[in-house]
Amino acid sequence: MNRKELFDRLLLLKFCLSAQDFIPILKHFCFTNKKIIAFNGSQVACLDFESELNCGLPGDLLVKLLNSYSSEKLILEQKENEVLVKSGSSRTKLVLLPPSDFVFKEPEQITGVEMKLDEDFIIGLERCLVSVNDNPQMKNQTGITFVSNQNEPALYSTDAICISKYSLDKFSGDAFTVMLPKLFCEQLIIWFREFGKGTLLFSKDCILAEFSEGFLYTQLQEFSEGFLDFEGEFFKINNIKNVFVEMPEDIVNVLDRSLLFSSSSKELDQFVDIEIEEGFMEVKTTTSNGNIKDEVDLGKSKIKDSKFRMDCKMLKRAVESTTEMTFSSIENCELFLGKDGKFIHVVNSFAK
Repeated sequence: MNRKELFDRLLLLKFCLSAQDFIPILKHFCFTNKKIIAFNGSQVACLDFESELNCGLPGDLLVKLLNSYSSEKLILEQKENEVLVKSGSSRTKLVLLPPSDFVFKEPEQITGVEMKLDEDFIIGLERCLVSVNDNPQMKNQTGITFVSNQNEPALYSTDAICISKYSLDKFSGDAFTVMLPKLFCEQLIIWFREFGKGTLLFSKDCILAEFSEGFLYTQLQEFSEGFLDFEGEFFKINNIKNVFVEMPEDIVNVLDRSLLFSSSSKELDQFVDIEIEEGFMEVKTTTSNGNIKDEVDLGKSKIKDSKFRMDCKMLKRAVESTTEMTFSSIENCELFLGKDGKFIHVVNSFAK
């Protein structure tokens, strides 16, 4: 067999290997029925691959081993309790696990709402990944929420400070809400770029993504908090007459200079003071390292005058991911709104 072909397959599956040691098979690739499967306990990745193997092999070790070879010719011979790996002059024996140890069983039939996976949905995932919360305590923020409202379907995400929305084309199926886990979204993007067209099947307890050469599967997380009311939050924003201006060319440099002073580990050193007045944005940073003041020309904008504090890193991330901007106020909270086509990114401020 071809070494690179197997190596490339394993790289696409490797994310699904478990990092835990208490169930050894979850750290193994399972070769069976001319497929390779990886399962971490909640997510599955499966790809077609022609081989005579019917066993589990240690995942990280196999990937590193294949990457060390210079020869493209590879031979894998399964023995009673091991697999002999031959490449060039190298001979390696890997201890195998029987396929009966593998705890994942391929689902026979999953019923639910099916939709075609297209470029627009993938772009939406890419954009919304910018504000997914990595805090496991905030379970209903640890993925991208898909609201399939027929008139205005959209993808949403939040990290408790920022909120993102990507508007999708009209959805013809039944209306539902589901949160796609972050890791699943990241791999969905990679697999779509690799294989192109695919389909998504949303069931009550799982999501299945099918491609021409394999599938991705994830169990849905359970959280008692329920889904966040993203539609309600953006309804408030949309009800305000926001005047957007083109993103100023020098705003990233201004924020970079502020970050030179706000690189301290102290939480208060992460914020900048912003004052909007007569079409100019003054950015001031005062920390234990010193202070800096910059000014950004917003042009002949009609952005209302205001003063507030904002997380500098979050603000920089927002301006880098959008092409238009404005500041708005909702319920005594100042907001930065960034927009780029169908994508809107909102950063909450801390009022002065």
